[in-house]
This record gives sequence, C-alpha cells and structure tokens, in this order.
Amino acid sequence: MAVFPRLPIELWIHVLDLATRPSDEPNICYVPFDINPSFQTCSSSETRTRSAIVLVCKQWRAIGLCVLYRDLFIRDNLHSLMHTIPGSSQPKPGFRNSCVRRVILPYTQTAARPPSAGPCPAVMILEACPNVEVLVRPQCKPGEMFRLQFDHPMSTPSLLSVRRLDWWHDHFAYRTGGINYLPDVIHQAPNIEYLTLAGDMLPNTFIHRGLELPKLKVLRLRGVNPIYIRHITTWHFPSLTHVVLESLYQSFTFSLLRDAIARQIECVELGRHMHFLTFDLLSMIISGCPNLRELNFYVFFALPPLITDAHTALQRLGLHAAPNVSMEERISPWQEIWAHARAFTNRETFPSLSEVVLYGKYWDNLIHGLQAEDEFHNFKHSFEALGISVTMQQVGAMSSFDGVCKFVC
Repeated sequence: MAVFPRLPIELWIHVLDLATRPSDEPNICYVPFDINPSFQTCSSSETRTRSAIVLVCKQWRAIGLCVLYRDLFIRDNLHSLMHTIPGSSQPKPGFRNSCVRRVILPYTQTAARPPSAGPCPAVMILEACPNVEVLVRPQCKPGEMFRLQFDHPMSTPSLLSVRRLDWWHDHFAYRTGGINYLPDVIHQAPNIEYLTLAGDMLPNTFIHRGLELPKLKVLRLRGVNPIYIRHITTWHFPSLTHVVLESLYQSFTFSLLRDAIARQIECVELGRHMHFLTFDLLSMIISGCPNLRELNFYVFFALPPLITDAHTALQRLGLHAAPNVSMEERISPWQEIWAHARAFTNRETFPSLSEVVLYGKYWDNLIHGLQAEDEFHNFKHSFEALGISVTMQQVGAMSSFDGVCKFVC
C-alpha cells in the first residue's frame, strides 16, 4: 500500500515544506514588521524535523530531501559537501543542489586562498546551487576575523537566481574582491529585489559609484554609518519603493538618503530602536517623501510627528505596540498611543489616510481590562468617525519563497 495518496509530488513537497518552515523565514517581498532573520540560521528543532522526515521510508526520503536541503549553512562541512556536488570525482547520491533556496555563507569560509591552492570550496558549492534565492553573508564573531588571511583575490559565481541579499559589510574581507566584495556580488546578481545592508564602513573603503540594481524593491538598513549612506546615494535603483530603517544613529544620515530617493519611496518602516526617540524622524519622512503611501512604525519607539503641511499621498498607517521597557511606569501606554492618534486624525494634514492597521500580539494586552477597552473603543472611534478603518493583523503572514520547488529524481 502506498504511503501517500496519488497526489502530485510537488504538492507533498509543499506540504512538508510548510510543516518545517521557520516562522521567521526571510521574505523576498516586503512584509510589515517582519522579524528580520537576515543573519540568523535555522533552529535545531527545524533541522531535526527535516532530518526525521527522510528517515521514515524511501518515499518520504525521496520527497523530504528537497526540504532537507532547502537551507544550506556552509561552515565546517566543506569537504563533505564537496564530495556530494555534481562535478566532483565521485559524487554521492542525496545532495539535491537544485533544491537549495537559501545559502548562509560566513566570511570565515571565504578567506582568500593563494592561487596555487585552487578555487575556494565555498564558492564552488555556491556555484553548484543554481536556484539559490536568498544569499546571506552574516557578521563574524568578535575576534574571529583576526586569525584569517584576506590577501589574495576571490572570484564570484553567477548569482542570477538570487532575489534577496543580506549583506554584513566586513572591512577585512572586502579587499579580496569577488564573493567578499558587495559591488562584485551585485554585478553577478542582477535580479536582486530585497537588499539588507548592515555594518559600518571605514573612510578608506572604496566602492564603485553608480552600482546598478534595476529590480531592487526593498532596501533594509541596519545600523549603517554615514559613510555607507553616502555610497548608497550614488547607486541607481529605479524600482525601489520600500525602505526599512532598523536603526539610525545619526539623524542627518536619513536626509542624505531621502534627498537621493525621496520621490520614488512609497513605503517606509521604522524599526524598534531607542534612537528614534531622540529626534522627530516621522516628520522628516512625511515631509520629505511626497509620494509616501504607507508608513509603519513601533508606536512606543517613535516620537509623534509635529507636521502642519498637508500630505495628500499617505493612505495606510501601520502601528506595532511592542513594549518599550525604558518607559516610566507612571506613564500610561495609552498616553503615547493617543499622542500619535491626535497627529494622524488631523484631516487637514492627512486628507487621504483611509486605513490604520494594528500589528502584532501586543495590542491584545493593551485592550485587556475595562478601562483599557474604553480607551481602545475611543481610539478606534476617533479614526472611524473620519472614515478611516481600523483593523488588527498578525505579523509575518506572507511566505518568503514563491512557488513550489520541483522534485528532482
């Protein structure tokens, strides 16, 4: 008797993929308040589940291998992987290189090798995976880079299938070029739609001006310094519409970025960072982005905007109620919420606002209790009386990868 009903193999791959997919998997399309897993790896529980699937029977193994190899973390397993990729001397069955969708490649695995040592094994493995959609270059641990050598040039494989790049800049590794150098990677990955940039740049870091990212839609910045921002403002990304600022240590750095891309930005999201409480960034965003249609931020990590000029494009407001532990206990959370509500219920300033979305589970905590229920009712009524809908939505409802990977015999 067959283990599976007679359904297409692709459907079973999709079912098993959903059963083992992490809740914080990186998205290729923009999702409001998406937990940024850019520089994280799959948890051990998810790995154990995927490994257990292939041990059930032959049929489960044949189907489960596509799920098992979906995420590839290249670290100290280079030699075992080299013996399983196509083109090696004695390839072993089981490595579904065409099923790999995400590759996490630490800088420790791309230290420069002298020409006599041959190609870098990590680059060869990446090149053997033709369907990679997400490439992650995570930050090294403190002190880890000092024991590595970056004195020889590196190569860059073709990355035509990569749609999301999560890049932590490292000033030791970048000088080798190739896979360690952002411009070289971008040149080999012309289909990037989502780009995460993190880390600080030193003044002597050189990056070619005028980088082309024709399909980039989402730019996510995580603690980058002004030097990095100045480089970004020289790049060309005609399709960019969404900007996510996880953190921003100097207020003037946003002005640099805004002046370069202000008119094409349709959505801005602010992360959960204390520095956003030191200056009125919301007003800078609203006044500087005339075509802004959507604005998302953490209500306890941003100052209410002090803006009087009308903004006719803003239609959607997203509020996340993640708590700020630094708030004084004597201050009611609803005081902060009402301060933002008063700013955005001004119809003369925001005549086109039509929707307010409350994201995340923390709103349930704020609504609990009789007095809180009254506060929430009044808050909701203040918007609905102006024809602005108020809805609640959980975070991370969109899948990161489109379609279903095909079974490889």
